[in-house]
Amino acid sequence: RRAGQKIIDKKGAAELMGEMTTRGATLCFIADQDAGKKGIFVDFFGRKASTYKSIGLLAITNNIPIGVGYSRRVDNRFYFEIGVNRVILPEEWAEKDEPLEWITAEYTRAIEKFVREDPSQYWWLHRRWKHRPKEEREK
Repeated sequence: RRAGQKIIDKKGAAELMGEMTTRGATLCFIADQDAGKKGIFVDFFGRKASTYKSIGLLAITNNIPIGVGYSRRVDNRFYFEIGVNRVILPEEWAEKDEPLEWITAEYTRAIEKFVREDPSQYWWLHRRWKHRPKEEREK
C-alpha cells in the first residue's frame, strides 16, 4: 500500500475496476494464469491456453490502452527490472472482427516473447495449460 497499490478481490472486481479506470487509475493483472473453462483459448507456446477475458473487456469497454509488462530478477538478488514490452492501443483493435480474441492473443504473444527472451525468469511450475478447449475435452 505504501506505493499506492491496492489488491482487488475477484468478487465484485468488474465494477470496481471500471470505477478505477474512470478515475484514471492504472490497473495491473497477473495475466499468464489459467482462466478455467470460461477463458478464451489462445496460443501460448503453440498450445491453446485458457486466458482471462477481463483485460480485453476492460480495454474495449473503456477504450484504454494495455501495457504488457514484465518483472525480471537481476543478479539473483531481490532486485527487479520492471518494464513494458508491448503497448496495445485502442486503434489497433478498432477494426478487428473479434477484438476481444485479438487483444487476448496479442497480450499473450507479448508475454510469450518475454519468456522466450529469458525462460529462467518464468514460473514454469504453475499449470498454464490446465484447462483444455471444449473441442479437446469432448474427444
